[in-house]
Amino acid sequence: MSETFPRLAWWQSALADREHPHARALAARLIRADVVSALSEPAVYRLGQHLSLLERPDLLARIAMTLAVIRTNSADSFARAAGRAISPQRFERLLRAEEDELAHQLRRALPMIDRRCNVERLANDLQFWTDSTRARWVIEYHGGRLEAETDIPLSAEDISL
Repeated sequence: MSETFPRLAWWQSALADREHPHARALAARLIRADVVSALSEPAVYRLGQHLSLLERPDLLARIAMTLAVIRTNSADSFARAAGRAISPQRFERLLRAEEDELAHQLRRALPMIDRRCNVERLANDLQFWTDSTRARWVIEYHGGRLEAETDIPLSAEDISL
């Protein structure tokens, strides 16, 4: 798994290829899962080991369950894509949400942006949901770009697994 983009590498190996029966089945289980069911998945446990999140099982489950909804990795952050498809009121509710509610609202909002966004960035934002993250989301939602934004690869060819 790529040390630089571990969330993306995990998503690509576990969930991205929905033509593969294992990826399709894991995604379906995670989409319907509660926290304990999600944590019971060996792939989720491996993600937790790699991200050092086994001490925060609820957060680990929320990340995995949210990533299971994404079908396509794209250059657009969730917030940038949301700016084209999600009402300001719904977006504001997302910004105010915490923990379980945030993940739940994201899973409901992802179909509105065609289940496509930057996987690594969204997972990282879920893991580190801070006021700085919220502020960056507001800027991106309104079409801005921060100079400090880093490019995150879109495919396995762009990272070393």
